[in-house]
Amino acid sequence: YELFKSSQGDVIKFFYSGNKLIGIEAPAKDGSDNTLEIEELSLGFNAKLFELPAGYPQFDLSEAE
Repeated sequence: YELFKSSQGDVIKFFYSGNKLIGIEAPAKDGSDNTLEIEELSLGFNAKLFELPAGYPQFDLSEAE
């Protein structure tokens, strides 16, 4: 695996099998770890999966600390 450190000091692990990304482990706010097992990666995606319902509140986090 490879380790990366965020600007907040969190350590994130990227797990590989050869050149294939198979998992990511990152700390959660409660002190536990979030682990993602990658089953499939593709270049395409269905944009409808990311559409928010009308009236759903949105927040600009680009300026958040």
